[in-house]
Amino acid sequence: MRCLRAGERESPLVPLDGAHAVMRTLDAVRERIGVRYPSEAAPGAAQA
Repeated sequence: MRCLRAGERESPLVPLDGAHAVMRTLDAVRERIGVRYPSEAAPGAAQA
């Protein structure tokens, strides 16, 4: 919240590129172990 209040676009502790890297890693782990969120389409399902 401090960054938002200060009008900063990203945290100096975790820059945007670092946050994206973490998200990509977690997505890869979820894919590998088969974890899906209810809002995600099943593999091979048609997307709208």
